[in-house]
Amino acid sequence: MKFRFALVAVFLLLAGSAQAQINPYKGKNVPRLASSDLTLLGQAEQKFLGDTAPTKGASENWTNAATGAVGSVAYVGPTSRTVATVKYTCRRLRYEVTLKGRTKPRSTRVAWCHMPDGSWKAN
Repeated sequence: MKFRFALVAVFLLLAGSAQAQINPYKGKNVPRLASSDLTLLGQAEQKFLGDTAPTKGASENWTNAATGAVGSVAYVGPTSRTVATVKYTCRRLRYEVTLKGRTKPRSTRVAWCHMPDGSWKAN
């Protein structure tokens, strides 16, 4: 589960303009999501992965007073992926995060596919 949060965190930190993708933050003081931020992000995410029928367009906001980070997770809608003739039911989520001291949020979309064992895998 921590890998999933880390994957989303990487997407969020690298999302943005082409220039930001090449070098989103350079230097010793690289802003990152703290583990407490990832916990809050994960709780917001679970609202849509744990719900049997999430509402398209619904979003869940989170705020971490300890780090100053704020964000949201929104359910964009259902999708599917086919891998080796197996069709997986997926959910597309949009993540937005604004770190303390930043005015522009970073955002990304991730499709989470429901695996036969009941877990969700980023795709």
